[in-house]
Amino acid sequence: MPTSLIMTSRTCGVIAFATGAAYWLGHDVPLNVHVALGVLLVCAVSGLAFIARTHAPGLALSAVLCAALVPLFGLMQVFTPIGGSPGFLQLVHVIVAVSAIGAAEALNKQLKRSAAM
Repeated sequence: MPTSLIMTSRTCGVIAFATGAAYWLGHDVPLNVHVALGVLLVCAVSGLAFIARTHAPGLALSAVLCAALVPLFGLMQVFTPIGGSPGFLQLVHVIVAVSAIGAAEALNKQLKRSAAM
């Protein structure tokens, strides 16, 4: 189960980044594809955090926090008034998403380490 979750987070993270960048650059990419991939990423990271909660509780909590912040900053971009600061929100959205993927990788490493013992 952790293998499928980490592969889902990796794959969805990369493709969500690519579709988000393409959308930002003005290409005709449906935004709902980016959002769906982001939802899958958040679910995969949260699932890994749930599995690893007894092995690394602090890391699991930070992974869930990052996963919860990804859609929050994504939605804030949609509802930012015109003339606001969407560039800053976009940067924070990407940083939090990369942090969530990194937390998933760390959780996966912790799960492998505890399984080897």
